Parts: sequence; C-alpha cells; structure tokens
Amino acid sequence: MKDRVAIVAGASKGIGAATAHAFADAGAAVVAAARDQAALDAVVASIRARGGRALAVKTDVADVESMRNLVERTVVRDTDATPGAFDNAL
Repeated sequence: MKDRVAIVAGASKGIGAATAHAFADAGAAVVAAARDQAALDAVVASIRARGGRALAVKTDVADVESMRNLVERTVVRDTDATPGAFDNAL
C-alpha cells in the first residue's frame, strides 16, 4: 500500500481505528475521519508513534459539505497518491 492513501470513515474507535492502523501498518497514508476530533487525534498519534503517516479530519458522513471537506483535504494532502476508502461509519 506504499504511496497510497486510505480514507477510513468511523476511524475514531473500534473496527474503524483498527482498520486505520492496519492500513498504516501496510504502508498507506491514512486519512482518519469521524465526528470525535479528540478520539481521531489519539488514533492519528498512535499511528504516527508507530512510524505511520496519518491525518485526522473531523467528518460527519451524513453531511455533504463535511464529506466534501474530507475529500478535498485528502486530495490536497497527497495529489500523487491513489486514494481508497473504508466506510465504517454507517
């Protein structure tokens, strides 16, 4: 997954956080998305402490503008990477 970006919705806890860590462990840069900024920050800090690359973006998947912001932040973060998405927030 090197040179890839994984967007993980619902990344603040549980399966989403575990998935964010798994993508990071596989070499992807992770864009962690959820409504709980503090929990996202903790997940991102954990990924970075293990040598991974991660960005926390507060996101509400039920809000179109929030989702638009997530995608824009992801594209601006790494325009040469091919993003993939994992939606655990439903």
